[in-house]
Amino acid sequence: MRGSRPFNLSTRGLVQQDDDTDTLGFTPDLTPIIEESKEIKPRDDFVPEDVILEEDNEQEVHSDAEKIGDSSEDKDLPEEPKNSKNKVDAILKKVDFVIQQITCSAAKRSEYNTWCKRLDYNGPSLIAWYGIRWNIKFQSRDRGYQARKIIRKLLENERDRQEREGGKNYYNKMEISQEEWDVVKKLNNMLGEFYFLTKKMEGDHSSACLMISEYWYIKAYIKEKMKTIAPNENEFQKMLQAMSAKTEKYLN
Repeated sequence: MRGSRPFNLSTRGLVQQDDDTDTLGFTPDLTPIIEESKEIKPRDDFVPEDVILEEDNEQEVHSDAEKIGDSSEDKDLPEEPKNSKNKVDAILKKVDFVIQQITCSAAKRSEYNTWCKRLDYNGPSLIAWYGIRWNIKFQSRDRGYQARKIIRKLLENERDRQEREGGKNYYNKMEISQEEWDVVKKLNNMLGEFYFLTKKMEGDHSSACLMISEYWYIKAYIKEKMKTIAPNENEFQKMLQAMSAKTEKYLN
């Protein structure tokens, strides 16, 4: 009686085990099971821009929200700022619009870089913000303020071009005066403290005690800032009052 003959089976799709494993021969080459990511719960952190000018702009926010999602192709395109009853809000929208117009065009970015060299500007480059991240808005406006001379030159160049060639003004004839830039600077000076506190409280480690102490610091900071607001600066007064109320909410 003849002995059993070995079968020559293909090892394609199999993985040979190491010598120190308990499994003999080959095992199927299977895709490893990836551990399911844990759900990240939304954080209820203090966000300064949640309360900035929100009372005066509540109706505008609801109106804009109805229009979101109508066109996916146009969602990242800068929109012309609408008229606002709030002076500070109108200035911020104008500044944001001009910055976005510059950053979204390769030709305008090139023109911006050219005039940075001609005017010996060595500051940070412009960045546009999209969405609701207030810290990006803060950085965008801060960089815009630093580069205000370059931006002023680009607006001037566009006016000259339109006078010579006609057609539509790329910036919709927007002008940003030094007084308006001063408003941007004043607002950013207030928000700067919150920006650096946010960076300080970021991280994976537990920071509950740190956050409580920082919220007390924020409360004291807002109280001191309110003393520096002039009587005719109603927008800043309302903003700080709203921020103070929200800080109290987190402390209680």
